[in-house]
Amino acid sequence: MSTTYDFQSLSPEDFERLSRDLLAAEWNLPIETFRPGRDKGIDARYYHPISGELVIIQCKRYQPSAFSQLKNKMNDSELPKIEKLKPTRYVLLTAVSFAVGQKDELFELIKPWCKTPSDILGSSEINGLLVKHPNVVRAHFKLWLSSTVVLELIQNANIWNRTKATLQEIERELCRFVIHDGFAQASEILETHKHCIIVGLPGIGKTTMAKILLSQYVTYGYEAVVVSGDVEEVWSVATEAVDGSKKLVILYDDFLGQISFEHLKFEKNEEHRFLQLLKLVKNNNNLRFILTTREYILADAKRQHAVLEKAGPDLEQFTLTLEHYSKVSRARILFNHLFFSDLPKSRLEAIVNSKVYNDIIQHENYNPRTVESICQNSNFKSLSDSEYIERIGIEFNDPSLIWDHAFRTDIHPNSRTLLYILWTFGEYATLTALKKSFSKMVTSSLSDSHSDLFSRAIKELDGNFISSERIGFIGNTSIHDLKISYQNPSIRDYIDKRIHDDLDTRIMVCKSCVTFLQVQEIYEQTRANLTEHQVIDKQLYEFALQFIEAEDYSIVYMYGEPKFLGNRDRKRSERLGLLVQIGDSFDEHQRNFAILDSWIFSSDNLFEMMNWGSFQNISALVSILLNSPSLNDEKRLQFKKSFEVAIVEYLNSRDSVFELDNALYFLKENSGVFDTSSFNPYKKIEDIVKEIGDTPRERISITTIEDEVTALDSCKQILGEDFDHEFGVLNGLLDSMYEFSQSEEDFNDEMNTLTSEDIEKDFDIDKYFSGLISY
Repeated sequence: MSTTYDFQSLSPEDFERLSRDLLAAEWNLPIETFRPGRDKGIDARYYHPISGELVIIQCKRYQPSAFSQLKNKMNDSELPKIEKLKPTRYVLLTAVSFAVGQKDELFELIKPWCKTPSDILGSSEINGLLVKHPNVVRAHFKLWLSSTVVLELIQNANIWNRTKATLQEIERELCRFVIHDGFAQASEILETHKHCIIVGLPGIGKTTMAKILLSQYVTYGYEAVVVSGDVEEVWSVATEAVDGSKKLVILYDDFLGQISFEHLKFEKNEEHRFLQLLKLVKNNNNLRFILTTREYILADAKRQHAVLEKAGPDLEQFTLTLEHYSKVSRARILFNHLFFSDLPKSRLEAIVNSKVYNDIIQHENYNPRTVESICQNSNFKSLSDSEYIERIGIEFNDPSLIWDHAFRTDIHPNSRTLLYILWTFGEYATLTALKKSFSKMVTSSLSDSHSDLFSRAIKELDGNFISSERIGFIGNTSIHDLKISYQNPSIRDYIDKRIHDDLDTRIMVCKSCVTFLQVQEIYEQTRANLTEHQVIDKQLYEFALQFIEAEDYSIVYMYGEPKFLGNRDRKRSERLGLLVQIGDSFDEHQRNFAILDSWIFSSDNLFEMMNWGSFQNISALVSILLNSPSLNDEKRLQFKKSFEVAIVEYLNSRDSVFELDNALYFLKENSGVFDTSSFNPYKKIEDIVKEIGDTPRERISITTIEDEVTALDSCKQILGEDFDHEFGVLNGLLDSMYEFSQSEEDFNDEMNTLTSEDIEKDFDIDKYFSGLISY
């Protein structure tokens, strides 16, 4: 297809890449390019290692008629850079279409760096090189797709599902697309296996990627077909390619249903027919088959049709996740959407000046669908520029824009219940605990046990609303469990909002408690609703009594492997404090005392809590107990005596200043409350530092000594003692250890320098986005 391009479908970065590849093909030389950012007058260059010739290449993607803008830019900004660089030769490529005399006018400005006017390539010259090097056109499929001939083919195929879509609208869709790692993987799967099922979350970009793939195959001579019916419709279309010489690429978007699994799609054993269709496609080179669906819909279909579950290996599935969007990819997606948007220039200037793009790119809720939303001027016409910048933050901070519809209409009620229950565990839950909690909330039947219902909910949610990870237990490698967590932080935010907005839901989740961790999480998360404390706290208190001795688990990493570690003993003081606090809120003093009686009046038990817990929790417990009506004056005095014995024992048993620091700070904060006169902190610190000084160097780390110095400085403030000798010992150790490790650090610095030179220059976000208002 011979065509003339105006290059307006390309972003400035796309145009630079095209220019590089064209000159490399024309000169048959390697052209060096750089990441977008502060180019210092260089978009690409060629350096001859023998002659020392330096050719600098600059690319300017302006509107075809923007000669005056280009000339001013060269005179005011680029020419000083050129004179500073002093290249052997300067070559300028631009999308400007020169009128008679304009190129000569520009040459007079840039010479002697441009050797001849032919060193300035405008739109017509670049199009001439494209005719000469068709392979370059093929390598830049966004350019190829933007040709009028191809756009008409895409329009006729109704790829964008808008029968009245104009060529300009289709081109704008193509312009905004950014080729990322995920696209390359999906493209390879499609070419190798002839079909690809693109699976992903709502708004992640799966349908857009499918349409780009479809459009790309149009340029390969395939006829594009978009189907929306059932499997038989696809069969009838595919048969045309099998029976004749026609080459077809078929897109079956949301092939299992748009918002949930549609049973009508697979009635009358059509799941078998579907698998036969995939085999047909695999064995015919004239066919390509692209399908899209959401992960939870695919999981639901597999659950209801065992044949699809068994055919897993034959379904060439590509899952599109946010991991495929690196920071640079995110920046390019945002830039392209803004660059090709209908936002007024003042809006773009507000974005550049406020640097809000940094917040968007790094936002934990980054989503291409939300990016598209904020770049549509019609969505925010009524706002001022400053209000628009504020609204961007709201769009990304409010997860309901992404998750609300899917949560309310796309998944089973049991799955929604499971997501609520997961919230009660905080960051994550074990599969075992989650299942036990789920069983309390869901009614089973003769045909469906709790286990069956739970498995179905997990299958539907896993990979889209939740993620799972296999974890082993410390001390018993033969026992494993799964860590279940929300797949995206925005999902938890969304669930959190739903729970806080509805009292019935808050009361409902309280009933799911099977661990003390849930009691604590619910208590902490529902404090804002003061009028409901009595309703919720009474439920929580009963569960707190029930699970005060139950084991909870947290994750630790051993040799790089995640393991579960029981944390009941480490949380003892925290649990007792919470129990008393809840019970006191509605006068359950007698039951509180029954639990406290076995713990707080024994110095051994208190010492154990200090050993396992943190003094932040100990301090909180002491504050609660000294003010709790659950203890009368006699019992409060008994507690204080036991606590004094325990804390003196604890202080004497420490072997680091770091451990002493928190306990001494606690005593200072509670000065006059406890009698610890039998403990000598100065002598203890002196003994600890002496022992550290006598420890062989290979058995102690720099980090340990640095922590001790920091803790000693804190003790100095607490006790009002200089500790000059002790500081001298520790700092002397550090000096000798720093000297020992210096050669290794120098080596690492050298390696880091070498590595940074091997990698592309840092992506200059600010300079990159300044391009929005420089064209």
